[in-house]
Amino acid sequence: MRMGRFAFVGLLAIAVARSVFAADCDPNDPTLIKPNLRALTPRRARVVQRDGTRRLYFSTVVANLGRGPLAITAKTVDTPFGPVTRG
Repeated sequence: MRMGRFAFVGLLAIAVARSVFAADCDPNDPTLIKPNLRALTPRRARVVQRDGTRRLYFSTVVANLGRGPLAITAKTVDTPFGPVTRG
């Protein structure tokens, strides 16, 4: 009985690890289940003018209503204006 529990916990740990460290997928794969993202109406919109440029700031919420997972990868690179994260 105790050995069965260890086997179950071990298999569960492997399944979780595989889902966390999943390999990159091909976005053109026809069997791929894709996310379905929906954004709510933006809130707290404001325009800030500084150094002759205007920027629009707002907050919103994005929900994944699809069956596919949303996987985001990004990399931070150095630019002349400082570090920037690009997806």
